[in-house]
Order: sequence, then C-alpha cells, then structure tokens
Amino acid sequence: MKASIFGKKNPAAQAQADPTGIKDPDFLALGLGVTGMMAMLWTIASGRRAVGVEMRGDPSLGVHWNIREDFYHHLDLIDEMMVDAWGEERIPRYAVSGEIIRLHDIFRGVGTEPGDSYTDEVLTGLENAHISGQIYHTEFIDDRWVDGRPNRVLTILEPNRPPTERDDSKIGRRVIDVLNGPSVFQAGAAEVLIMMRRYLELMEEMDLAAGLEPRVRLYLSHRVVVGDEGDSDGFIRWLRQKDGFVARRDGRKQVLIEEVLELDYRGKFRRMRKPGTSVIDLGVPEVFMIAQGFDSSDADRLGFRQEEIEVDHNDGRGPTVAQADYLAGFIEIGVGPRLRRRIASEFDSEGNEYWVRQIAVGHEDDPEVGWILVQVPDFETFDPVAAGLVPPGTSKRATQYVGAHQRLIRDFYLEQVSLILEMPKSELEKVQLSYGPKLFSLV
Repeated sequence: MKASIFGKKNPAAQAQADPTGIKDPDFLALGLGVTGMMAMLWTIASGRRAVGVEMRGDPSLGVHWNIREDFYHHLDLIDEMMVDAWGEERIPRYAVSGEIIRLHDIFRGVGTEPGDSYTDEVLTGLENAHISGQIYHTEFIDDRWVDGRPNRVLTILEPNRPPTERDDSKIGRRVIDVLNGPSVFQAGAAEVLIMMRRYLELMEEMDLAAGLEPRVRLYLSHRVVVGDEGDSDGFIRWLRQKDGFVARRDGRKQVLIEEVLELDYRGKFRRMRKPGTSVIDLGVPEVFMIAQGFDSSDADRLGFRQEEIEVDHNDGRGPTVAQADYLAGFIEIGVGPRLRRRIASEFDSEGNEYWVRQIAVGHEDDPEVGWILVQVPDFETFDPVAAGLVPPGTSKRATQYVGAHQRLIRDFYLEQVSLILEMPKSELEKVQLSYGPKLFSLV
C-alpha cells in the first residue's frame, strides 16, 4: 500500500526490496575511503550498527601509501573488540581454513610473507602473505641552492622495526604526533581499502544469511538524492524530494539515497538515478559523516566550506595558499623497501627560485613498484605553443595540441624522476609507465 504524502513517511522515500537493517543506523558513512570505513569498523566493534554509501563500487585508488605504525595497532584493537562485542561465531572466517579473519594479520601478519600479494588472494587462504611491506631505507635529499651555489645534504634514517604485538600507547594519539613520527609500512592504497571493504561485505553477508539484524549495510553505487537541474521550487520541489538531506524538527537530518547510473557523455562522467529504482530511506542516523574528499557536493549543500590555509615555506615569498600541483605516476621499476624524499631548487626564466618536492615509494619484495610524485613549479605551463611544438592559433582540442601537451608533461615527469632515482632519463624511457603521469592539485 502506498503511503499518503500527508502521512509520516516522506513521499519520495519508497520501500526497497530488502530494507533490513538500514533504518536509523547508529553511524552513516557517506564516502567509503579509508576514513569512512575505519569509522564503520570502530562503530561495529563498539557493538553498534553502521551503513556505508559509495558511488564508485570497489576501491580503485592506484597510489602506494607510506603508513605509520599506529594503523597496525588500531587494527589489532578493532579485531579484539569485534570478538568481545559479538563473539567468535559472528566474525567472518577464511573459506579454506575456517579460522576467523583478523585485519591486523592481513595487513602485517607474523610468519607471513610480504611482496606482490593482493588482498583478495590473501583472503582465499591460499596465500601465506600479508599486504604491507616494511620500509628499510628512509632517505631525505636536500638539493636547494645555498649562497647561489648547488648544495646537497643527505640524511639517512635508521629503519623502524615493525611491531609484532599491540602497543596501546599508540592508540588515540594526537594526529600531529602520528604525522611527525616515522613511516614504518608501505602498501598499495587499493589493497588496504579492499581489505576493509571485504571484511565489511563478509559481515553483511553472514548476518543476512543467518536472518540476523545486519551490523552493516553497504550501498556501493549510490549517493544522497539530488534532483535534476531546473526542478521547480515550493511544493513541487518538496514532492519530488530534490534534496536527500531532509531537515527534522529536532535539528537532525533524515537521509535519502538513490542508486546511480554513470554515463560517459562527451568525455565527461554524468550521473543519474538508475531507471526503475526508487529512493531508499535510511531514516535518521545517530551520527553521519561526509568523507568524500576536498570537493564534496554533499558537504557543500550542508553549508560546509573548505577555507584556504596559508603557510610560509621560508622561501622568501611570505605566506601563500597551501596548495601545490603534482604529477603522479606508477613506473615498473624496483624502488624496493625504500622511502625517498627530495626537495630542490628550480628557477624560472628570470632567475627566481622555487622549491619543489618529490617522493619515491616502493614495496618490500616487489620489484615492479615505483610510485613517484613530483611537484610542478608554479611557473611551469606545459604550453605546446610556447615550446614551439605547434603553431600559434592551434585549437586546444586539436590532436596535435593534445599530443604535444602530453609529451611535455611526460618529458618533465621523467626528468624529475631521473633526479630522485638518480637514473638517466634515457633509461627511464625504456621502462613501462603503467599509470600517469597524471596532474593533480594537493590542497
């Protein structure tokens, strides 16, 4: 029976096929990156219910992360709390061995091997491996000029041994203390995210199969409801429920989500509600968190704005907005269990000095991991016309212009990679670049 628009239910909040465990969760995560999923794990480990909403399906973040020791200790505590809260019989298990899954063992198990292992391979129980690698070499290279001359200062740190048991003093530390500490692990970002995602998926699956109230529900191609542009205002807008954040009289928010279909329209992704699907009413969560990155439309429509932060780099320019452009690439070269950072001087055509940074990240026992970020100085434009590669007046959409632009970016990237890896650019050109170089801004 359809609910009246004058009744308690919102007219746009239609029933879905399986609404079990979705209404009024203790915690709702909008965005299932590491922040959202870590919060969900803590929620469930505390004996509460969590719902997660994500538009992009499985994690696909291609970067490699340097990870502080604290992450391991948090996973260990979550594993212990899960058993205390729910009992071993309600913890996901490996399909082959039947043993309960412990997140900290997948991340860094005692007696298992590092290397080029994927989370899904480890979860089969057939791989005696873990997904992180230890950092054995941490190097800081300072190539900034001093008194008008080239100068190099090399700092090599002693490696930190990875933990083999939990240290509770590493739980709940201030973030500044965590970030000021050394990185101990390296791991593919996607593998860390998939580890957390699979655990949540297995828990959802086992609860639904057992007919129990699910501790977690996941919606992996969904978003908070948005209406089509040009919708009417007033009663018609309310009837169509343009905004999925519905204000309640007590100041809280009812949240409505919708399944989305992603289309490639003239080279740009466009999203729309999947035809034949209805709005899903999540009710009023006790707490919800938006963890969708810097440019979140959900945060924006709730009135949250990212303020610009200025920082003085002591490079003579005074305080500037804390933002920089980087090129990221994944090159199949053996950086190894190494974290190498470099800061250097670059000069524009008028001799003004800029400081740029680079970072190279590898992985223990994986000879093909070379994840390298290089900063682009503010004066660099990658302009094919200025570089003499295409004639003036060439359209930016022309094949020649696009190709020349990509060539400039690639050449600059490999030149900078050669500096941090101390390898000739001619040798790097022979190595496969399986991702990038891709330009992005870090804010």
